[in-house]
Amino acid sequence: MNMKSILNQTLETLKEKGVCADNLRKVTAPSELITQLISTLANLSGDYKGSYSPAPDYQGLLRQFNALQQLNVSFGKQLTFYREKAKQDRDNPAELKRLQDEVNSERGANEQLTAENERLRAERLEADAETERLKALVLTLGGNPEAWERNALCFDISANDMLRIIDAPCMIIKRGNVQFKVLEMLTLTLVGDNLSALGVDYNTGQVISRGVVHKANGDMVASVPATHISTLFRNMKGEETVNVRCDQDRNRLIIRTGKNAYNIPLCMDTIPVVDESDLTAKYSITFPANMLHRTLQRVMHSAGKNDVRHYMNGVFLSLDKNTFNAVATDGHRMSVMTQDVLFTNEPQEEIVTPVAPASLSGTSSGVILPIEVCPILMKLLGANQGNFRIDYSESYLTFNLGDVTLVSNLINGSYPDWHRVAGVVKHNTEKFSINALVLRDALSRALPLINAGAVSKNANSTGVFVFKSNALMIKSPNQNLIECKEVLDIEKVAGEQEDKIEIGINCEYLLRALNSLISHSDEETEITVALKDTVTGLEIGFGDDCCDIIMPVSLADLQDLIGTLSPESISADELHDDTNTMMMTGFDGKAHNIGLGSLGAIDSRILHASLGVFTESAEICKALVNTIEGQSLDLVNLSEEFGDLNWYSLGVFPSASGIHYGRILETNIVKLAVRYPEKFEAFLAHDENRNLVEERKALVNGIK
Repeated sequence: MNMKSILNQTLETLKEKGVCADNLRKVTAPSELITQLISTLANLSGDYKGSYSPAPDYQGLLRQFNALQQLNVSFGKQLTFYREKAKQDRDNPAELKRLQDEVNSERGANEQLTAENERLRAERLEADAETERLKALVLTLGGNPEAWERNALCFDISANDMLRIIDAPCMIIKRGNVQFKVLEMLTLTLVGDNLSALGVDYNTGQVISRGVVHKANGDMVASVPATHISTLFRNMKGEETVNVRCDQDRNRLIIRTGKNAYNIPLCMDTIPVVDESDLTAKYSITFPANMLHRTLQRVMHSAGKNDVRHYMNGVFLSLDKNTFNAVATDGHRMSVMTQDVLFTNEPQEEIVTPVAPASLSGTSSGVILPIEVCPILMKLLGANQGNFRIDYSESYLTFNLGDVTLVSNLINGSYPDWHRVAGVVKHNTEKFSINALVLRDALSRALPLINAGAVSKNANSTGVFVFKSNALMIKSPNQNLIECKEVLDIEKVAGEQEDKIEIGINCEYLLRALNSLISHSDEETEITVALKDTVTGLEIGFGDDCCDIIMPVSLADLQDLIGTLSPESISADELHDDTNTMMMTGFDGKAHNIGLGSLGAIDSRILHASLGVFTESAEICKALVNTIEGQSLDLVNLSEEFGDLNWYSLGVFPSASGIHYGRILETNIVKLAVRYPEKFEAFLAHDENRNLVEERKALVNGIK
């Protein structure tokens, strides 16, 4: 086969791969074989017109590199072709030698191509390094390196402006959320020059804050750990220009200032947000910002925290005919703040009271705001002046505070009838006028000593208050290890002048109430304390719009408790004789000196039933703890444990005691009817408000 035939075959092979002379016109190589091949291809195919020259630019070099790789593959196929021809012509030594020489020549050409490939690769790496060097140079000169990437999503902003945008959403985000890491994220949304930040909490709600940026390029949505970005910008205070870029290819938020750069990983999970359709307002009320701030400050200290009665873990906000009320209670104390409402459909510029639509006049409605929202709302209200709007929807309250919007969850449930409790204390006959500042200072001195000298947690914070016509004495209980006494001048403004009232009061509750009243009262410091007896609530009032009610502590029960725990009531022998007795703390909070032999006085089956209920209850609690720690709720296990508990309580105990379980249940219903004559009231569930004598009579009569 002559050279022309081989070249024709080579041409066909190259054309099959899409390679022609025009594609190879810019291949740079010293090999004469490549030059000859290009010329031959041009002469045979006639598809190339022009002269061969190396590529002058970077992109051209890349095209040459790819073309050389294709040519290398083509030469490999040629070698295979030559080998097959050699097998066919092995009987012709001369032809075989000629083909072998051509193969060696092609091998040399391939080696040259490999060297050329390495050279082009090195040039490409060098060009990449030069690009990075030029970017660094631009940074050094104070320029914007994102100009190298025209499609980058980025913006400029000062550190202080960024903090103003992200601070409010970061307040609601809880750190260390092991189960839901997505709730630790802050979501940044850029649309045009407008930047918004979103923080979410399942139990509380969400906060959205808005601001304006500079040199924005493209829209973006990026979620990053709130702690990381908040800490970073707090340490950048004073920086006038901070560049923020979203690198979607690497899932990073890149923050640059000066010569410094920080890469924060993006969260790719979906952030749970409240659906816009759920925020459709049924009605709206406009408030002065400072008024609602003072209202929450007055009442929130009385709200329950982690109370099993979930509806008490919040502040009750209500429209009651023509007044706006804010109420908080944990069952032991209650704070109330009222304000007149202006009902009108006319726009109002400067307002001093809440303004509601005229259609709401004379109506009554209320919602329970979670206590976790209140500190956040207080900070936002403290930073705002003027008016703001609250939108009431089915399940949310939306506070529109200028550039910040707080969407709060609402607590489902019926709030206690606070009007009934407030109505009871309105009949208190003994009223005293006291200087709030003097009383607060006295409690601040006495409370630490009362707590330090208490012999039981149940006696903590309890002080004895002795009211006379012109003096108030505050002292620690008689059995406290530390004695203290404060005497204050007061004025009796109503009641019997000669009566003396001695009452137990939780000093911590009273101190918190005084602090909130003083902060609310501005300049005036005189308060009114109204009481009736040792069981009716104590009313602390300032004016007609706000008051606190604190339930008294039974000094008789306290005396009995302290007497039981008093070191003098336990002999040295009883304390140290571990063989015959042991000290145990009962569920009533009292310490009991139990002789081990006394267990024999208890019917073994009743003891068995009692301990069985205890152990099965512990198993139920363990299953719930496992669920709280992240495991799925095991209903099969819970059903088993409840079944075991019922066997002990409805099987073993009735059999051992001779009291049918049906009678036990009926008697309990009668007892509850004594405790709640009309309906359930949380206020009546506390021991100090129960008629324990009548309840006991009901139990005795039912069991007979």
